[in-house]
Amino acid sequence: PSPAPPPRCKLCSRLPRTLAASGFAVSLTTSDPHCAINATLTSLLSHLEQPPDQPSTRVILHVGCGANTTSEERNALGRLPRVTLNPKCVHVTAGDGSILLAHLLNVRLLATAPPQTLLLASADMRWIASGAEAAAARRVSSAIGAAWIELGAAVAAVAPRHRASFDDAAMRWAVGAAGRLVVQKHEGSFYPWDVLAAFHDGLCAAGALPRLPARRAETLLP
Repeated sequence: PSPAPPPRCKLCSRLPRTLAASGFAVSLTTSDPHCAINATLTSLLSHLEQPPDQPSTRVILHVGCGANTTSEERNALGRLPRVTLNPKCVHVTAGDGSILLAHLLNVRLLATAPPQTLLLASADMRWIASGAEAAAARRVSSAIGAAWIELGAAVAAVAPRHRASFDDAAMRWAVGAAGRLVVQKHEGSFYPWDVLAAFHDGLCAAGALPRLPARRAETLLP
């Protein structure tokens, strides 16, 4: 008999593709203390556009389950102009896929009113100039023109401590028939909505998201 398919997670319903997508949005995931999150948001919001005849740039904020913030502090962050606080969280640590999972939670929150483009921001990113929206519109995606390596070289470069959890099936789906892997950190990268939706759905179809450790399950913030 064929092996049972991996259990589906809450993330794995298909995301809509829509021609009504508009504007620019930023996904921010952080587990910093409240004061640091507030400083990041202040820097970010001061450089994002609020055009009078177009949708203003939105910020979707994911605060990690382990962040040193009270529920009152989290709610105050969500009341900042143009900021939407994700009501769910995951425990976020480096190097295990949970940062990407947190961003995908933000992607799902945008699905009812998708942006044209979404930028994935890092917790400690400081914005020093405006113009991110125009730059993203000109380039379309940060992956265009990015460096790439062959899949075999990428697999060989995986650190020994990570090889036991290396998701070969998901990696082969992600690189596609060309067998090439784009070399790019998620932090600061940006993509059209339909690319992000296809990426989310593809990871689900490959069973990659359901295989994350159980401790990464979505948690409703208090």
